[in-house]
Amino acid sequence: MASGKEYLHFILEQLSDLDDISYRPMMGEFILYYRGKIVGGIYDDRLLVKKTRSALELMPAAICELPYEGAKEMLLVDEVDSKVFLTELFEAMFDELPSPKRKNNGIGGITDELYSDHKRNIDKEHICCAMSGKQALAKKEWLKRRFDEGLIFYRSVERGKCFIEYIPAENAWVPIQADGYLYIDCLWVAGSMKGTDIPTTCYGGA
Repeated sequence: MASGKEYLHFILEQLSDLDDISYRPMMGEFILYYRGKIVGGIYDDRLLVKKTRSALELMPAAICELPYEGAKEMLLVDEVDSKVFLTELFEAMFDELPSPKRKNNGIGGITDELYSDHKRNIDKEHICCAMSGKQALAKKEWLKRRFDEGLIFYRSVERGKCFIEYIPAENAWVPIQADGYLYIDCLWVAGSMKGTDIPTTCYGGA
């Protein structure tokens, strides 16, 4: 059973006293980030957090549950109705959580950067498929509006060579029915990235 947007928005509201809370949709569920670090997620309309020392101290009676089959156990948060408690929990866990790592998938060094970072820094990014200054500004404003809908923007570490942006299909800018799937807005490959069995056409976008 996938998690609903209503429960996601409820949890986000409960965490609204914290700066830089973000989420990423994944296969019908939602990964939660605090200041760029993964804290836990929403799975089957349950708030689960990583099993850290501080989380165990704040929730000594917490039940360990699986977010999905084959995953590591996480702690079930029962006190979701307490905004004060959730704020304290996330703040206490932050220092124990690992920092996000840069990943290389073998295609131009694409890095695993969170969409919340792009929302904050997108004005500094080079948008390959926007050929003029006005186009680039319009595209960036469009991206900013879509980040809250779950849009992800990955780019290569090499400027202007490779990027991909995608969004949950239910929030796609074209009328399609594909809940639980991702829709690729744009995929751009250029320069030294060409000839690596990756399409070089730009799909969609703004």
